Amino acid sequence: MKEYYFADGNEQKGPYSLEELKNNKISATTLIWREGLNDWIEAKRLKELEILFKSTPPLLKEKDEKNITSKRRKILIAKELKLVGKIVFISILIGLISSLLFFYNHEGFKYISLKSRFESSEYQSQIKKELNRLRKQEQEQERKQGIFNSSSRLSRGIYHPQLDDLKRFFGNPTILSGYPNYTNLLISSCEIKIENAIKKSIIDSLTLSIFLFIITYLVIVIKRGFIWVAENSKKDI
Repeated sequence: MKEYYFADGNEQKGPYSLEELKNNKISATTLIWREGLNDWIEAKRLKELEILFKSTPPLLKEKDEKNITSKRRKILIAKELKLVGKIVFISILIGLISSLLFFYNHEGFKYISLKSRFESSEYQSQIKKELNRLRKQEQEQERKQGIFNSSSRLSRGIYHPQLDDLKRFFGNPTILSGYPNYTNLLISSCEIKIENAIKKSIIDSLTLSIFLFIITYLVIVIKRGFIWVAENSKKDI
């Protein structure tokens, strides 16, 4: 075991073992001598004494520990909120994109196209021409028969060119007497269908967004759990 001597002013002290030397609180410039040295040298020049002069952090006070713990907690919360925000944003974005697909699936675009068609002047003109053609056809039949048929299907409103559209797109509509405004009926029926498609699409897209958020967050939490278990297993080994 090596024995060390050190100079305290003009006084020589020692011999001390390395452990005993630590307790004497020597500085890096304290003169040291041990067997094997030709002369006294500063303690910092001896490699085995470097450990005595390594700076160590001061002891944490209870208040400092609480501040550090509080800061760490705030950082972790901020990171978690940032992660949750990203997941929410992506889930909502996917939900918005999917809402278009749901709207298409619920035939929303179909009824938007039909509504535009029924509102167009071209469609109105086509219906007027068809009505005129049918009236002339009935009048011609009445003229040939020599009687006026007041109970004809057209005059009673039981038949109308737009009824074909109503039946084809909306089922069997309620027959109105006289000459009802079938155009408004067609348009309002389209609006109801569009409104229902929008409601269903919103519900479906919200359900999908919530489902994606829950699944994604659960996967991240489970992954963290596996990482934590793996790290602690390594420490135990």
